[in-house]
Amino acid sequence: MKSPQRSSKQNRNGFKIADCILIIFTGLEVTYHTWLALTRHMWAKENSMLQSPTFVKLLNVDFYLTVAFLAYVLLWFAVGRFMASDIRNRQKAVLKCFCAPDTILMLALFIWYLVTNLAYSDKTNQLVSYMRYELDAGICAVILFPLGKILGPRKMKRFLDVVFHLILAFSTVAICIMLFNLLSGRKMVLYNTLSVYVKKKTGRVYFGTNENIAAMIGLTMVYICLYLFFIHRHRVGRIIYAVLMFPHVFATLATGSRACFLALLITLPAAAALFVWTHLDRPDARRRLLLFLAAFAVGIICIWVLRSVVALIFKSSSGNSFSQKSLFKDTGRLPIWNASLHMMIDNAKQFTFGIPKLRIPEYIEKHITQLYGSGSSYAHAHNQILQVGCAQGVPAMFAYIAFLLILAIRSLKIVIMEIKKRSKRGFLVIPICLFGMMLVNMFEPFIWLYFSVMGCVFFLLSGLLYDAEKELSSVDLK
Repeated sequence: MKSPQRSSKQNRNGFKIADCILIIFTGLEVTYHTWLALTRHMWAKENSMLQSPTFVKLLNVDFYLTVAFLAYVLLWFAVGRFMASDIRNRQKAVLKCFCAPDTILMLALFIWYLVTNLAYSDKTNQLVSYMRYELDAGICAVILFPLGKILGPRKMKRFLDVVFHLILAFSTVAICIMLFNLLSGRKMVLYNTLSVYVKKKTGRVYFGTNENIAAMIGLTMVYICLYLFFIHRHRVGRIIYAVLMFPHVFATLATGSRACFLALLITLPAAAALFVWTHLDRPDARRRLLLFLAAFAVGIICIWVLRSVVALIFKSSSGNSFSQKSLFKDTGRLPIWNASLHMMIDNAKQFTFGIPKLRIPEYIEKHITQLYGSGSSYAHAHNQILQVGCAQGVPAMFAYIAFLLILAIRSLKIVIMEIKKRSKRGFLVIPICLFGMMLVNMFEPFIWLYFSVMGCVFFLLSGLLYDAEKELSSVDLK
């Protein structure tokens, strides 16, 4: 007869194996979904995802993989109830992570999105029609965002190492092939039948999808490189990440996206300045401040010069380059924002539930025409906060704002603690990356209900904030 102690030990060993399987399963789920969000524009033209049979098959794999993953998680919880008390305590800790205010807000936004689709399912089943966006929202809210709190900073950093290196390797090879063909004058056609080429009138590079979408992907890869640069302290590794960052910065600037250029212009110099500040060996305050400002200024000059170089390389046939466009000139977004606000409060149903996502363009056109006499349809509200209000209603928009405020407060605390304690752990890179992504999303709604790689990376990094703040608060890092 087995002793209780031996039986308990066997239970623990069995549960450790189940833990390892769960971590591997999670890694597979997160990597696949992030990869699909990265490559979806290669399979279909622009945002016409379902017109590509290949993408539909890949999306089905994503769906069934997610279902299988959630089924295994439920099994993990069910079996764990009969294990040792320390295992049950670990499960309680996992459940506790879902009780945090920011996690509750994201879960509520996901559930409410299902409710809003049900509210418009009188003629067609909107739950089925918008499955791809529901799937992405569910993965972001239920898996990607809570993951950092569940694993903790050390395990999460190791987890992100695997995911980010795989995604970065694929995207770097892809963009280098595109740039090589572009600069050598060779025609390159993607699987979606669209080419990589320079537009004659604007000088902007078209990477087989809308310039702003291509810039978003490039900027996200830049932030992955930046994250890995800060988190890994090995000098050779940092050189490699800096080199890998260059083609993505180059490609982002080549698209001519002003929002992504502005994000690069602010965040990369800020990262350089904060890196210098935290890695100086106790100089006097005046010298530290001068070096901080110098690093920031050099960073701005480098980005601006590189943008000018890119503009010269891809000069338009008319002799005008996209770099001459003002960063502060409105290109039609103000009327779109005004029309979006009017659309939300047009009636009680739209105020509460918003508008079905794919019908937003026609409603924007309708309200622009009412406000200005004439108008055009636009793919979305060109602002992430307004887009949530349009697609999910005003209550959901305020819930999303509350979520962002929690992230902003936590990010500010981390930056202050890292600067004050001159920590070399690299956590301050997370607020920098999140700020850059949110800056872009003031003009393009890529983070939520879009199925984008930027959304995946945003929620993965956001999940690290809580434990990063906790670790910096509890340990004297001086």
